[in-house]
Amino acid sequence: MLTKVKENLTFTPLSSEEKQQRGILGRLMGPIASCVTPTRNGRKYTDSLWEKAFDQPTVKEMFQNGGLPGELNHPEDRNETDATKIAIMMPKPPVKNSDGQLIACVDILDTPCGRIAYQLAKYGFQFGISSRGEGDVIEDLNGNEVVDENSYILNAFDLVLLPAVEKARLRMVES
Repeated sequence: MLTKVKENLTFTPLSSEEKQQRGILGRLMGPIASCVTPTRNGRKYTDSLWEKAFDQPTVKEMFQNGGLPGELNHPEDRNETDATKIAIMMPKPPVKNSDGQLIACVDILDTPCGRIAYQLAKYGFQFGISSRGEGDVIEDLNGNEVVDENSYILNAFDLVLLPAVEKARLRMVES
């Protein structure tokens, strides 16, 4: 279940020993999704969709076993995550702020794709992040496209150059 917060989120930096031990190059933080604003393709992901997505047994299992892994870019030909393409790890589920945004931290891992992401982030590029999942699209009473919360399966959040949610941009908070 998503936690709702009313005040600013606090950030606790990792010790250099913990970063080295866990293979973390850096940490990114920011909005990863919106419960209010539709995506660039006009689809809305509701609050209840995200509640259900993060309550799915497979997603809960991932967090219990270390986090939800993500790739550098969305894969073109599959929905499942390829362990050889992992760049980031979301160690904890996001929290929802008062603006209806889901806010999360992701760790950039010391993997081939993680090293590329880290260099770009160190350069100053502000990565986007985008959910990877599958589900039906339905029309609400106003004729808007909404992703069906009962069919949506969340697979990952991936670092992308152009996120589906315009404000889903992460900033480097630790390197």
